[in-house]
Amino acid sequence: MIQNARYLHSIYCDDVRREINGKITLVGTYPGGLTFNQPAPAILPKLCIVLTAQTPIENLFERLEFRVLLDDVVVQKIEIPQKELNAQAASVKASPPDNASFQTIGAVLELANIPIHGPCKIGVRAVTEREELGAAALRINFHPTANPSDDKPPPLANAHAPA
Repeated sequence: MIQNARYLHSIYCDDVRREINGKITLVGTYPGGLTFNQPAPAILPKLCIVLTAQTPIENLFERLEFRVLLDDVVVQKIEIPQKELNAQAASVKASPPDNASFQTIGAVLELANIPIHGPCKIGVRAVTEREELGAAALRINFHPTANPSDDKPPPLANAHAPA
């Protein structure tokens, strides 16, 4: 990895739960994409996106806006307030954490009732003061001839009922 490189990381999941001790639990992650077990169209009832933007301490963020795109159309955006960026930058400069070489800013975005008309992708971008960072997109597909009964697991091979 290039030492001065900034990057954006994304995780797509069904839900994010915040625990009392500060940890978060990701429920139903989509590592390889999402496939509806039906023909298009469909409604995606909920999608959470966990974002982490990282930059070297010597190159702190001066502006940061997260954007969610459905194919190439922006469907949601959230800008990190300048006041928050300034406060975090001042804190990092005043007393950087032990062995820390990066500033990390995270966000959890929640989308609801997203109409999906056919195969597509949901992607994320981070717009900074001088560049646009991209992360992995979530590919969405459909089974065109899906049957709801296909959700049932296949019968066990060589299974016998007790006598």
